[in-house]
Amino acid sequence: MKRIIDGVTYNTETATRIALKEEKDFGGTRQEEIYVTRGGAFFLVVKYADDDQIRIYPRRRSEVEHWLTDGHIDVFTDILPDPPEATAETTAGATIYVRVPRVLKHRLEAVAEANGQSLNAWVTRCLERCAT
Repeated sequence: MKRIIDGVTYNTETATRIALKEEKDFGGTRQEEIYVTRGGAFFLVVKYADDDQIRIYPRRRSEVEHWLTDGHIDVFTDILPDPPEATAETTAGATIYVRVPRVLKHRLEAVAEANGQSLNAWVTRCLERCAT
């Protein structure tokens, strides 16, 4: 089954089936399957026993995580491992390039030197204070 929704292709033939859930409700038996595309997008496929029509709904990761915890589900592929724990940065992780007038640069260098810091360290501290 292939559907294009809002310009994005959802194809059960090329996507990976993650899980299956079958439920009975007032409308009959409903089968729901969650898929993930090769690009990492999730979608839900819904089939009703008394209806030949197949419905496809794009889903966010948070919706899939919730869906996987609700009801009796057959999981085929565990693609949602626990996220890694946060760790402190040991070194700077980003670079910012800022163009300033030459006169201002010389003034900043003088202030940093007077404080016994490199220009980079001094500007970083200034930015930290401004961002709080």
